[in-house]
Amino acid sequence: EPFHRTKGSMASEVDHLEELMGATPESEEEMERLRAGINDKFRYTEALIENQRNRVTGPGLPDFVLLKRGKEVMDSLRITESLMVERQTAVLRSQEAQGRELERSGPASCSAFWSVLLCVIALLLAWTFAGSGACATSREISAEQSGGVGM
Repeated sequence: EPFHRTKGSMASEVDHLEELMGATPESEEEMERLRAGINDKFRYTEALIENQRNRVTGPGLPDFVLLKRGKEVMDSLRITESLMVERQTAVLRSQEAQGRELERSGPASCSAFWSVLLCVIALLLAWTFAGSGACATSREISAEQSGGVGM
């Protein structure tokens, strides 16, 4: 039956959706509401099917009660889905904006990094060579003061 096939595959579909959404407190809460709503919808649909099968043996809950409750559950599922789509759309827009900002600032940040690195290397080299020159000069001065020849 299509109903039982759908019911059997729904859990894995919802699990896959949960993986795609990521683990945040908001998404976990939404997924719990979604799972509860789906389970309710299946329960009321199953009751309607049983009512149709049991017409010969006696009345169950009136169909209009089950249909009304099933519609309420479906409306709730639509609201939950709409809120999930809105939140995920906002998350994606935020990530896209961050990506565009990185694209714009990426080359500038990279060139700034290399410029600073080159300046630091140049300063270290200058300090190293200046220090070597200063040492040689102080040695020469010491040698002259002691009356010896410069090294």
